[in-house]
Amino acid sequence: MAALFLSVFSKISSSQHQMHSFLDCLNSGSLPSKFIFTPENQSYTSLFFSSIQNNRTLLNSPKPLLIITPTLESHVSATVLCSKELNIPLRTRSGGHDYEGLSYTTTSSSFVLIDLHKFRSITIDLTDNTAWADAGATLGELYYSISSQSGNTLAFPAGVCPTVGLGGHFSGGGLGMMMRAYGLAVDNIIDARIATASGEVLDRGSMGEDLFWALRGGGGASFGIILSYKLKLLQIPPKVTVLNIDKLLEQGAIKLLAKWQQIAHNLDKRLFLRVVLQVVDDENHKSSNKTLMASFQSLFLGEQTELLTLMAESFPELGVKSNHCVELSWIRSVLYIAGFPPGGSLKKLLDRKPQYHDLFKTKSDFLSVPFNVDVWEAISARLVGQNEPPYVIIDPFGGRMDEIGVTETPFPHRKGSLYGIQYIKTWEDPGVETARENIDRMRNLYKFMTPYVSRDPRAAYLNYRDLDLGRNANMNASYSEASVWGEKYYKVNFRRLAQVKSKAENIDRYANKLCLALQGLLNLLAQLHSLTCSLGTASAGSDVGVWNFRNRGLSHLRAGRTGGALAPCGRSSLDAKHLALVLRGIYFSRCGAPHSHAAGHLAPALLGISLPHTGHLAAGHLALALQGTSLPRYRASRSRAAGHLALALRGISLPHCRASQQNGPRVLLRPEQTKVLRHLQQNRP
Repeated sequence: MAALFLSVFSKISSSQHQMHSFLDCLNSGSLPSKFIFTPENQSYTSLFFSSIQNNRTLLNSPKPLLIITPTLESHVSATVLCSKELNIPLRTRSGGHDYEGLSYTTTSSSFVLIDLHKFRSITIDLTDNTAWADAGATLGELYYSISSQSGNTLAFPAGVCPTVGLGGHFSGGGLGMMMRAYGLAVDNIIDARIATASGEVLDRGSMGEDLFWALRGGGGASFGIILSYKLKLLQIPPKVTVLNIDKLLEQGAIKLLAKWQQIAHNLDKRLFLRVVLQVVDDENHKSSNKTLMASFQSLFLGEQTELLTLMAESFPELGVKSNHCVELSWIRSVLYIAGFPPGGSLKKLLDRKPQYHDLFKTKSDFLSVPFNVDVWEAISARLVGQNEPPYVIIDPFGGRMDEIGVTETPFPHRKGSLYGIQYIKTWEDPGVETARENIDRMRNLYKFMTPYVSRDPRAAYLNYRDLDLGRNANMNASYSEASVWGEKYYKVNFRRLAQVKSKAENIDRYANKLCLALQGLLNLLAQLHSLTCSLGTASAGSDVGVWNFRNRGLSHLRAGRTGGALAPCGRSSLDAKHLALVLRGIYFSRCGAPHSHAAGHLAPALLGISLPHTGHLAAGHLALALQGTSLPRYRASRSRAAGHLALALRGISLPHCRASQQNGPRVLLRPEQTKVLRHLQQNRP
């Protein structure tokens, strides 16, 4: 008992220490305390549970050490840098719909939660029909903003549940009822902003096309914290039509299902016709108290009369009549499909509260071959005969989905994937045994479906996340270990995703070493500038000091620093900017920026790795100088600042930076520069 008490006390003490360390780190940064919630805060518990959709995921998870609610990109960057410095993992939650709760739980360690519910700005630009939307906004908030600002002429193709957060939904692809006409949500994302592990914020131009590709369906949390997206908005007709018609087994549901699956993926791309299967009470037959009901649900981007004509031509067996249809605006169809009265207030879409609080488990499949009547009979018998069976949603693909290549985004389920299936099992009892029983029911149905669905691999949809498929045991899992689940979600795209992830991680590790190496150089420069200023050779707004840099970079190095020394790398966004100025116009916004050519070339030199001459002259010259290599071809007009700094670090001061290929640099020293040179030579790295 004593040992158990000591163990528990030790864990509590460790958590308290981690929490206070994180708080100290945040307090030294740019994050105001009003955005930080500790377990002692009265709002902590309500905030934590505010958007959780699946309480099952909390059964084995601790609560976060802290909850951070950023409103600015800099708040996110500060939190990321503290996480990195203290080696405390982060979880990022936008809407809380993660089916396995990975955005707000962990079973392996303490963590800090970034809750993005305040980070939800949406800006619509009607001049080019685009929108910038923050990752913490919900689909309902996005749809409301688009409709209200465009006069219901524009829309965006994404999911049907209005409380889903954009960050998670877009990270997995973003299925929706307009995908046959316009593709997935990610097919209409044209830019994004992400906070990387180094705390740097990148957009499409600075992150590169590989990372931008990976963010659109490859699981954004694998690469950083996605902050916002630029969306391409699409023209929508003034009227759309929704359809709902239910058919029981006794009404010929099996034959209707077989016919539907032969045609639904080939219909007019404006027509999305899905099926929901559920077991219901049979009130008409005393011989059995259960039966299968197939609900045919449709969104058609057009008027009711045209839909009735299309259905009569392609699927007359269903018997669609005008009383099965509702014609309305697109934004009101969103309300209707989400389960709200279509005539209700549109502000319902702005309500972020979860619609359901059940516990649930989901799984998914894809079909490349339609089921025949015999398979439908077997599935029906299985569902009706099972105790408390799941319900099943089957979505048709085809249309625009067939026109987009398998590798254009990480979402691989394009041409050849005819239908997607989602299995959902819900329950109310929070007990562990009840959860186990219901999860077993789901697993048994999934096993039963094996012969009828895709194979090699048996594919799955990331946003219907299923940890039964596998998960990495630790952060250092190998490619072969991760491919057990990765190829099921991403198929042929998993290898490229792994390469992008590996590249990002290598750059981050490399940037850590660069950051440490730069610290000595930055401090030396600060000391040097302090000395030159005291000698009266530099002033704000003029050329700076010994090497006639023609920029004001060094004059900024001492700002806000005690004695000219700089804060530790990664703790100030100014460090690398200052160095960038010293390197004369080669910009990277934070120490170790992974997409900066300057950082890329400077790092090997500071780490003692030989660099060939490169087209990036400033970093190349400095790299060669730090290796003790002469610069016979140096010309001041091409790379003034780096050349001056490089030669000075070798013990040569050049006020006018003249060089000769045969004789080397010509040195012209004034008395005060001799003093600076002596100081530099004594303190150079």
